Amino acid sequence: MKNVHASILTAFFLTCAAPAAAQNLLTNPRFDTNASGWNVTVGTAPHTPGVGAAALGAVTLATPAGTTMTFSQCVAVGNLGPFDARVRTHVGGGVQTNSAVVRFFSTVECAGMALGSQALGTAVPFVGVQPTNWFDRSASNFMAPASTGSVLLEVTVEAAAGQTSQLFLDDALFAPAGTPVTIQKFTAE
Repeated sequence: MKNVHASILTAFFLTCAAPAAAQNLLTNPRFDTNASGWNVTVGTAPHTPGVGAAALGAVTLATPAGTTMTFSQCVAVGNLGPFDARVRTHVGGGVQTNSAVVRFFSTVECAGMALGSQALGTAVPFVGVQPTNWFDRSASNFMAPASTGSVLLEVTVEAAAGQTSQLFLDDALFAPAGTPVTIQKFTAE
């Protein structure tokens, strides 16, 4: 009888479990070996081994003094959401302001009519990694406007006059909204 109850209990938990986390829609979101799939406007975005928020490897957004760099990726979307988005950053040097935003477009190439944007919030400390002082900027459970064909995840770095700046970027996310779930097997006695 104990095994029957354990089997029923196991079946109940597996049936009621939430779905696994949705797939990240970005190409190369962890920058483990390079920055392929991403576009940079000014400056450079080299791969930086030995630095990273969750795993080693990030990109360094090296922005020349007095300029503004954007680092972005366009993603075609097949629905209006809800979505989650996040970037993790670490200031490597220089005086700068930085921000992250999701921009919505009417066509699949991040062109056509601009339909609005969703800012990724205030930087919140992401702890437990080296080097320290990584920050998350994120937005959760947001909808795209009607007629959205694509989104652009964009990080902007503005370097102060006379100051070249460096911003490390890692672990980018743009995905259908969802919560990761780990299903564990157990035995009831």
